[in-house]
Amino acid sequence: MEKQYMQKDILVVQTIDKNSFKSHIAIIDDIRKCGEQTGVRLKLIKTIRGENKFIWEASYQEKKSYTDMTIAVMKLLFEKNIEPGNLVEEKEIMGCYQKLNAMGEILKSA
Repeated sequence: MEKQYMQKDILVVQTIDKNSFKSHIAIIDDIRKCGEQTGVRLKLIKTIRGENKFIWEASYQEKKSYTDMTIAVMKLLFEKNIEPGNLVEEKEIMGCYQKLNAMGEILKSA
């Protein structure tokens, strides 16, 4: 049975320069593994080479998993001596809908 993810975010990460961008590309699979090990499915949606940006979809059940994934990726980058990128945009795309739906169910039962 496939794991059900309750929240999905779109993350836009921008590296400081072209070399850092290339270093991130070289460890993409390791970054995904950090996600898997912490309960977050990371899906690389797009790379924008000219702007040194990565667009990721992060799916997870608990915010703690997302936090753990962030720490694991930062640790990986430190170990590989790679300058981390900056999170320049974050959009929650599923969590809000589900929270509103849950609130509606509570109101119906009241």
